[in-house]
Amino acid sequence: MKGSNMNARVLLLSAVVFSMGGILLSGCTTTPDETYKKSQMTKALDYPPDLVAPTINQRFAVPQAATEKDAASAAPSASDQ
Repeated sequence: MKGSNMNARVLLLSAVVFSMGGILLSGCTTTPDETYKKSQMTKALDYPPDLVAPTINQRFAVPQAATEKDAASAAPSASDQ
């Protein structure tokens, strides 16, 4: 009796697991949604009139990269050694 009760529970549990897996996977589609290709631009993006570009601040400036000529002049030469 215990064996058949255990088999019934295993069968019920596996049915629930497979059903939940099917429900979760049903949200995924196998065909790609290409409705974005049919969309068209309607109007430009609106932004508040008082929105302005920030002022340039030197602490955010990116330093210039050294060139090969600068690196060669900074390196010690054979006569310096």
